[in-house]
Amino acid sequence: MTTDINYGCWIWENDFDNLTNNNKIREQIKQSLLFSVQKYEPRIQNVKVDVMIKQEELLARINGRHVKKMLDITVTGKLVATKENFIYNDRFFTGPLSY
Repeated sequence: MTTDINYGCWIWENDFDNLTNNNKIREQIKQSLLFSVQKYEPRIQNVKVDVMIKQEELLARINGRHVKKMLDITVTGKLVATKENFIYNDRFFTGPLSY
């Protein structure tokens, strides 16, 4: 069995990046996810990916409040076998884990 080093996406490459413009990060993540789904998920066709990046202020036990980036991701397409619409939504935070 061989390991495919390209499997996955680029999300965690910029997890701690606070300097790059959010629009640039959003496009990089969007393109990375689109490439990965198209390459590794043959059960879905006509794939579209949408990524939104928001700043969320959270309460922290140690330092009071802090701001993290929240990724809101939507993947849509058609299931090849049944021609049904496919929609996947996920949302999660990125950023420093230390606070």
